Amino acid sequence: VLTAFEGLSHEEAAAILGVTAKAVETRIYRARKTLATTLDPEAFRDR
Repeated sequence: VLTAFEGLSHEEAAAILGVTAKAVETRIYRARKTLATTLDPEAFRDR
């Protein structure tokens, strides 16, 4: 949410959350993967 909707960089989001920028990237990756499998998988196939 911080990066997608608030427009923050991974580094800025990491500072707010108290984690590394790599942890933010990993969390975003996992969240998108979960959404893709939960929602219509065909809609996210090309991403």
